[in-house]
Amino acid sequence: MSPEDRKTEIYYTHGTQALIDKDYTSALLHLRQAAELDPKDSKVQNNLGMAYFFKEQTEKAIEHLKRAIELDNKNSDARVNLAGIYYSQKRYQLALQEYFEVSKDLVYQNQFRTYYNMALIFEKLNKTAEAREYLAKSIKENENYCPAYFFEGKMNEKIKQYKDALRSFEKATIGQCFEEPAPHFAQAKMLEKLNRIVEAKDKYRMIMEKFSRTPYFALAVNELKILDRTKTLNSEEEMLRQVRSEMDQLRERQNSEQPKTYQGTSF
Repeated sequence: MSPEDRKTEIYYTHGTQALIDKDYTSALLHLRQAAELDPKDSKVQNNLGMAYFFKEQTEKAIEHLKRAIELDNKNSDARVNLAGIYYSQKRYQLALQEYFEVSKDLVYQNQFRTYYNMALIFEKLNKTAEAREYLAKSIKENENYCPAYFFEGKMNEKIKQYKDALRSFEKATIGQCFEEPAPHFAQAKMLEKLNRIVEAKDKYRMIMEKFSRTPYFALAVNELKILDRTKTLNSEEEMLRQVRSEMDQLRERQNSEQPKTYQGTSF
């Protein structure tokens, strides 16, 4: 390795670590230096593109990501990053084109995310069958990928398949996913929809206890208040129904006990 290659590698390594640490200014500085030393390195161009993206220079980011793909047509990371930017811009067809290319890469290790992102796009395009197809592929590739189950639950909820939605949300809390509050809250809402109120309340209390430092704490508190208020109203309505029923019965008895009057010829 030449001294210049070593310098490029050092700048690339420092810039990449800065990206991971979210120090985007430092990342941009180091990766630009790496690109100046070796403008034909696809990996450098990819990370430089992402440094520009996080510095909110989207057009520059797209320029460098495209350059990365030109230098190495099999750079699936660059394609995924470019597709992600297109998605954020709502340029869904362009994003799909990049994801389709990535899906052909048989050795790409994060294919489950590719399929998941394609499912998101198809759902945005109101192509439900395709969305479910790629969601199933995502789950097949990685059975522990929580976002896929959560999205599946949302799709089932949308068509009011609450039992199926509940099962999907439950799968979205398996293993490490248990630490995510959103699928737990979604489970509680489905339990409400299924009129399993006691279980829903228990789930809301669990959320309040386990996720007290998240926005879901306040959401769970509010849902419990609504359920308690609904229970009170239902009890009051039931009491009113009973009172009305008793009054109706009393009127019937009074009417039956009144003396009968005869009309006709008097003697």
